[in-house]
Amino acid sequence: MSGRRGTSRWMWVGFAVVTAAAVLAATSAGAWADQAAEQKGAELMDKFVEVTGGKAAYEAIKSRIVKAEATMPGGGMTGKMEVHAAYPDKFRASVEMPGGNFERGSDGKTVWISHPSFGASILEGADRVSAIRESTQDRFGQWRRIYEKAEYTGDGEVNGAACSKVVLTLKPIDPNVEEAPVTAYIAKDSGLIVKWTTQMTTPQGELEVDVRLGDYKKVGDVLIPHTMKVSAQGLEQSVTVQEMQVNVEIPVDKFELPEAVKAQLESK
Repeated sequence: MSGRRGTSRWMWVGFAVVTAAAVLAATSAGAWADQAAEQKGAELMDKFVEVTGGKAAYEAIKSRIVKAEATMPGGGMTGKMEVHAAYPDKFRASVEMPGGNFERGSDGKTVWISHPSFGASILEGADRVSAIRESTQDRFGQWRRIYEKAEYTGDGEVNGAACSKVVLTLKPIDPNVEEAPVTAYIAKDSGLIVKWTTQMTTPQGELEVDVRLGDYKKVGDVLIPHTMKVSAQGLEQSVTVQEMQVNVEIPVDKFELPEAVKAQLESK
């Protein structure tokens, strides 16, 4: 009997050892695969930085003025866009449309929006984070500052061109706001990002956003895309940059808060 018990015990011990080894091997393989994916993703993103000008060239940009034309969904309405941005977190963007002017900005702390029908208001939570993300300059050129990690997830195509897909996980701006990752499509021949996608949360639910980049031109020492086509829920908006300047002096009052926003802050 004791022999049987001894044999049984060793069978269970052997089973436990084999199982533990299998789990360890699987865990190690998974960790290795993750590390390999992150290493390749980082290499692809670093290559994009290199072919578009290099890390030092991006870091040298401290201010930017962009003038562009935007065609709204349906193609029946065209507006003028103007963006002023100063590193690291000040911006003011305006869109001039037939129905009125829209503005959005930040003095580096307070983020606000102005609508022709509703006036100016302070943005909080997810709306604040979204405004900051949409106004971030060189989100891919300075990717290590904005994203926690980059992971290669396979290959794909954009307009027939072979691409590598890299999923980028954002560093949180607000710990209470969950943000979807961004997938960048990097052309294998040029190393340029030709498309990126993400998910946006709206009152109507999750929205898939597809952004196509093109017409890369040199501004200063950096190649920057001058066309952008944004598709979401079957609607498409096109943006064409007409003029871009970097490292120009921007008046300090450009980022000053509107009086209505100042009044809201004082009333808190």
